Amino acid sequence: MGVFIFITMKSTLTEELSRVKSLMGINESPFLRRRFPPEEIKATITDALIWATQRWKRHIANGNKTTPVTFKEFAHSVIHIAMDEFHPKLIEDLQAFPYNEIFEFLLETFHEEIYEKYLDEFGDN
Repeated sequence: MGVFIFITMKSTLTEELSRVKSLMGINESPFLRRRFPPEEIKATITDALIWATQRWKRHIANGNKTTPVTFKEFAHSVIHIAMDEFHPKLIEDLQAFPYNEIFEFLLETFHEEIYEKYLDEFGDN
């Protein structure tokens, strides 16, 4: 089975590869994996889970958050915190890196861990 990539005049190779990966159900970030070993990625997500939990609990305690924390809010804050940790090493070679690709990869890869922490801390909202 072969995969054919047709590049249009208005798209880049990176965009086309992302499109093909999406069509094939592949969510991978070689850009991130080449720069960080799996155990460092996992440790960063674990730390981000702790930070995000503390952040949302502090917002609730201070009255800054009056509605329940949604899973989407919690998950996105975890990934954004992790991305802040990865950022310095990701821009060593480039000024721009595939932020969305990495964000989606982390969100999908660590969905279960993030969801379990969310349920433990905030219930099912």
